[in-house]
Amino acid sequence: MSNPSRVRAAPKSTLTEGERRRAHRQSVVSRSDTRWAEYGIGKPERLKWEAVGLRYNQAHIPAMCRVFGTDGYRITPDHLSVVLPNGRTVMQEFDAGSNIVQVMDQLAPILKGDFTRWYDTSVTGAIPALRDFAPEKLITDVPLPDDLSATGVPKLADYLMLLTQPSQDERTIDMFNRERGVVQRSARAGHRGVERYGHRIRLYAAAHGVFEDAELTRKLLGNLPLHVIERRPPARGLLDDALRERQFYYLSAAATLAVTDGADGRIPIPEEYDLPSTTGFAVLRDDEHDGTTAGRILIWSHGAGELTASIMSITDLRGGRVQQPRPASARVGSVLGDVADPALALVVAIASATRRPASGTSERAPAPRRRRAGTPVRPLQRLADEPAEGADHVSLIYAPGEARPNGSLRGSGRKADHRWIVREHWRQQPYPSTGESRPVLIKAHESGAPDGDLWLTDRVRVPRSP
Repeated sequence: MSNPSRVRAAPKSTLTEGERRRAHRQSVVSRSDTRWAEYGIGKPERLKWEAVGLRYNQAHIPAMCRVFGTDGYRITPDHLSVVLPNGRTVMQEFDAGSNIVQVMDQLAPILKGDFTRWYDTSVTGAIPALRDFAPEKLITDVPLPDDLSATGVPKLADYLMLLTQPSQDERTIDMFNRERGVVQRSARAGHRGVERYGHRIRLYAAAHGVFEDAELTRKLLGNLPLHVIERRPPARGLLDDALRERQFYYLSAAATLAVTDGADGRIPIPEEYDLPSTTGFAVLRDDEHDGTTAGRILIWSHGAGELTASIMSITDLRGGRVQQPRPASARVGSVLGDVADPALALVVAIASATRRPASGTSERAPAPRRRRAGTPVRPLQRLADEPAEGADHVSLIYAPGEARPNGSLRGSGRKADHRWIVREHWRQQPYPSTGESRPVLIKAHESGAPDGDLWLTDRVRVPRSP
């Protein structure tokens, strides 16, 4: 005897994510629509479509073909019966829920013509979001630098900038997602019309035969391909911030161990003036792995009372795994505790370590001060004169700037055989027209021979945590 209080659970769907999205699109593309005249399709053209099997209530399909294509490179009634590589005809592919771009992509090799070359330029901004496959990354032939010493840091930074540069398709997906965010915010605010839709969102809807229908458009945007929904712009923005001032840091293996030991989520997120710099790009040296020197790249940016940081493994980069983790952010003064993000914890640890006095001293290291115009520059020290590789110190490096082509020293009349860093400083700039001088801030830059050895000067000893 059955128990009347027991309710049989509905069978769990066996559809994959891709199949679920296709079924959702199918319900939109295969709907009923009889607005031929509203789409600018007269009776003679309508009869041509109906003569090859299109139903009277499928007016949106010819309308889709009009949106994406030009004369000579547009799906016509004659194409509906063409068999595609997947075994379905063009009409069957529409009935299965494929949008106009997906159909044209499959039809192009059969007709030996690339439809995509003839898309209007205003259409290209929506095409990567209409395809079910993720766009390829921008391919660069620049190899990963093997030098993980202090002198190799600038090259590693330049390599990472090239590696993380998104492809053109990825840029359009990012722009599409920004428009999608506007749609989502307007929906939460109660706007039901399409007046807030951006151009790319309108094209995305039109490619599925949806015209000026806010509810159907939102339904489509809720079932986007995963490569669009999950598309997170890489830490490019954070990299741009970290490299804007061209201040790079290098931690020896011992310094890396000391800082890692000092990473503690119970330390509050510091103010920006407590950091080594507002933005930073740091290379941390780890122990060797399988005979190859391992390391991590730490980038951070501080602004508007918030610290943002991300960390990447050089071993992963060597292995071809370039997807970067989502940058972590935390407000100034917040304590993250045991759930501290490793990148944030390392930035805080570096800030704390560089503020601590070295072992055996009791006084706090003085805060760095900006050098006034006219005061002498400290003599530079060769990299070869630095302590051994195991030294506990953080080296501050400025990336290469624009050196003079002939490598000459300004005003010296002689050639330089090495490179050195000119620190940020103020200079009195004369203005002959007014007869006065005004202070001008000169950004940090490199000078000397472009191919010479780099001299490093700044280092902060990092005492090991007790």
